[in-house]
Amino acid sequence: MLSSTHCGMRATAPTFYDQARSLIESAALPEALEKIDFALKLQDRQPSFILLRANILQTLQRLPEA
Repeated sequence: MLSSTHCGMRATAPTFYDQARSLIESAALPEALEKIDFALKLQDRQPSFILLRANILQTLQRLPEA
């Protein structure tokens, strides 16, 4: 069973997704990758998070990871 703290943290995942998108606009791709990775730790099956991570990795030329 998930603790209430973990459930509460899962709800913050979209915030980290939004932060990653903002960092992409600022060309801060390594930092954006950190944010989206954290979002994925909280909600690992969210398709938009997975896609954004793959796009960041592709832009960073880290194709095997994408």
